[in-house]
Amino acid sequence: MKKILKIFTAALFVLVSSAGLFSCKEEVENIQAYPGPLVKRRSDPSVVKHADGKYYLVHTYDYGSWSEIKIRSAVSIYRLRSSSDEKTIISSSTATDGAVPYGYFFGPELKFIEGQWFLFFTASESSSSSWTQRPFVAVCDDSDPVNGTWKILGKIQGVKESEFHDYNNAIETYSLGPTVFEYDGQWYFMYAGRVEDGNVKFDEDQIADGSLTVNGKVYEDLSKSTMTSYGTANTNAETSVNWQCIFIGKTSPSDFTKVTELTIVSVPEYDWECGIYSKHCDNKFNNTDDAPQALIHGNDLFVVFSASDIDESYCMGIMKCTDKSNLLSMSSWNKSSAPVFESDSSYQTYGPGSCSFTTDDGYDVMFYSARLQYGLNLTSTGTTGTDAYADKNRGVYAKAFTWKSNGYPDFGRAGGKD
Repeated sequence: MKKILKIFTAALFVLVSSAGLFSCKEEVENIQAYPGPLVKRRSDPSVVKHADGKYYLVHTYDYGSWSEIKIRSAVSIYRLRSSSDEKTIISSSTATDGAVPYGYFFGPELKFIEGQWFLFFTASESSSSSWTQRPFVAVCDDSDPVNGTWKILGKIQGVKESEFHDYNNAIETYSLGPTVFEYDGQWYFMYAGRVEDGNVKFDEDQIADGSLTVNGKVYEDLSKSTMTSYGTANTNAETSVNWQCIFIGKTSPSDFTKVTELTIVSVPEYDWECGIYSKHCDNKFNNTDDAPQALIHGNDLFVVFSASDIDESYCMGIMKCTDKSNLLSMSSWNKSSAPVFESDSSYQTYGPGSCSFTTDDGYDVMFYSARLQYGLNLTSTGTTGTDAYADKNRGVYAKAFTWKSNGYPDFGRAGGKD
């Protein structure tokens, strides 16, 4: 009798499993224990838990040379891994050189705001180079963003307010990781922008001898000490210094293509932000803060961001807003002196970054992308060298996280349950 009962119980378990009747909590626990990527060969995830009960996930498609932004949906986070409705919503297949945007789509972010779906992303304005990245916004008026029609509203641009201290033309330089969030009734736009001498007007802020001065503080070019994978000094850093900072400005759902009062709130200042641990890249991204993402918990406002080069040295830092009356001042933000999420060889998860946040059945969940191996694997593309963009073996991960007693998030270890 006991044997028959066991067989019946096992059969019922299989039936319930196949019918998809497990609770969200059980599925989240499976994700916590899942050591590998949720979705392979995808990166830069952004997820929205919608009122219709579905999760909508957008991401770039690494094996498509970043010529597409794709979307998929599922009734739970766990089922996003095998979603069958993945579709391309933004593509360069019909673009011609000079069209806006052309391709090289990076860092998409999906938002549902005031009854409309918005997609923020960066793309190149040239077919011959990925270094003309600019931020764009698209909209979908249909209730279903997977099967609905997407329309590109245009390039996001700064509105000039004065002749001096004009950061708003910073958007006309290399830009990554656009995001919007609402706080205390005001909408804000954040992104990572390249600061290059001659391309951005500075009042007291300037680049001189490789260092960057912002608000009277001098930031030294730590990337000069970077060693390449061949053990030689990085001479590129001395001749072409890159400063990629985090900017914030004001915007509005009535016209997300316009941003005002842009200012810098984070400059790479610690070694882990400046690529000195990068061993496999050509160091095009020295001195880099990247992909900011707002995280609100109770009365606390955080910005989680990525930093360093895009190999295994890529990691995540965090800033906490200490003066909510003025989010546009660098002095209102307290940045961590060490990364809060980084590569973990125990779980074979390298270079985590480009995060997004959601919830599931009482859990806070972070999505992020990471590499599946240490170093660069270029054999699959038939190329050699140190270009991390040529290595397309990244994946999308999901991880539930908790909160520390000091109010900061505890993301645990990349790729693992803990």
